[in-house]
Amino acid sequence: MLAVKAYDDLTDDALPSVSLTTTSDASYFELVGNPNVPKEYALKVKKLIDKDVGYVYSFNVYSSHGDFPQEVIKVNVTEKNKYSPVFDPPEYSFLALRDGADANVIDVGTVHATDPDAENYNNAFQYYITDHVASMYLFVDPVTGNIELIENLPPDISNLTFKVMAIDSGSPQQMSTANIVLQITDLTRKFIGLVIVSCFFLLSLLFVHVFHVSRRSLFQIVF
Repeated sequence: MLAVKAYDDLTDDALPSVSLTTTSDASYFELVGNPNVPKEYALKVKKLIDKDVGYVYSFNVYSSHGDFPQEVIKVNVTEKNKYSPVFDPPEYSFLALRDGADANVIDVGTVHATDPDAENYNNAFQYYITDHVASMYLFVDPVTGNIELIENLPPDISNLTFKVMAIDSGSPQQMSTANIVLQITDLTRKFIGLVIVSCFFLLSLLFVHVFHVSRRSLFQIVF
């Protein structure tokens, strides 16, 4: 439910004894040590939560070893998180420029999800890229879902398939994923430069044509 770390900030040693204060609120919970992480305890519910939504349990955690200050723990009673975020559509296909990071063509696309829970604390969620390889080259904005290039894509792949996860902040947390198929194009900055040069060339021809027409018109008027 909640991880509590207890250690001496001078020696970095785990505190040998950590307890909750003996109050009515604290009686609903217990601390369970993590055998793999000596400094860490899990705060777990040990009896039925019978308080109304909105109630805040408040109690302290302390160590009987040495002169260490007590820390306050607050637990809010909320509605159960019933629904996971839903992607619409569940699969996306985007196109990315292989050297887009260098060419400053970084926008790839945007994913979109909604969470049907009514409560704000249950329907708030963020986006994450779950694939390690994809996260080396791409970044998804946790709030907007906009995907951008952060590094040029390697020359040995022509497409990249990965998942974007939407995970909410409710209790218990709910999540869902969308499949992303990224097609990679080898359009380079040289080609972009060629297009720009071609545009300038066409504009130059247009200017010459207009100039000739103007001269001809002026000649006819003078004559």
